Amino acid sequence: GPAHTALVSTEGELYTWGKNVGGSTGHAVNVPLITEPTRVGCMFERPRNLCLDETVTASQSSQNASALAEYALGGDHAAKELQRRRQSRRASGKDRSQLSSAAKFAQTQQETCPFWQVALAERSRIVSIRVVLVSASIEDTNSTARSTLSTKRPLRSAGGPKYAVMVSEDAFDPDLRGKQSLAMARGQSVHIALSGATQSELVWVVPADTFGSFIRVQLESSSGAGMLGLERVEVLGSSSEQYVGPRVSDVVCAEGMTVAICT
Repeated sequence: GPAHTALVSTEGELYTWGKNVGGSTGHAVNVPLITEPTRVGCMFERPRNLCLDETVTASQSSQNASALAEYALGGDHAAKELQRRRQSRRASGKDRSQLSSAAKFAQTQQETCPFWQVALAERSRIVSIRVVLVSASIEDTNSTARSTLSTKRPLRSAGGPKYAVMVSEDAFDPDLRGKQSLAMARGQSVHIALSGATQSELVWVVPADTFGSFIRVQLESSSGAGMLGLERVEVLGSSSEQYVGPRVSDVVCAEGMTVAICT
């Protein structure tokens, strides 16, 4: 345009900048100049990784060596949990050297239907969930950790390991274990079963308008026990209270106006 510019991101977000004559850029009329590309708030905003919120909490059915549940969240969650545990051990007079930070992934012990779960900061609209499994190629340079941590895939059935990914508005029972815990969790959630036989990354685009506060990834152990190892879990979405604007496909700037074409 003659006085302002607009662009559309690949995700469908609308950004504008330049002279904001009468709110022509889509921003507040009391801001005369938008100095840099700024997203128009009434339009679509791409979902963010809710696992990076400061107040989320992760847990797993058991812990193998130093493989904390928080490692799968990313960010600084694991570092904060390690610090909290060290402070707790210091206060109780226990030897801090027993705490190792060698592992950089979450992993359970060998058990039937092990699980990992996260409680989000608030009720959220879930768009998709990405699960990165622990790869057999991961090598730990710490000799102690190498002897206690397993980087092998969980127990394989004829069709390969399957993982139940679940979204629930109510908290999962933290005390149930095994196949009973899997059945109960499925019964209270929107869920899907994904195969990890030939891939190390699982992505689930959840049904539209799926809301929840609790996410669980659980290994479907058809027979015997297995280990659940996760490098990363990303839950993409937004607060259930957040307005979800229309996705923009094209935009045109004119004198004193911005015209957005939405899909």
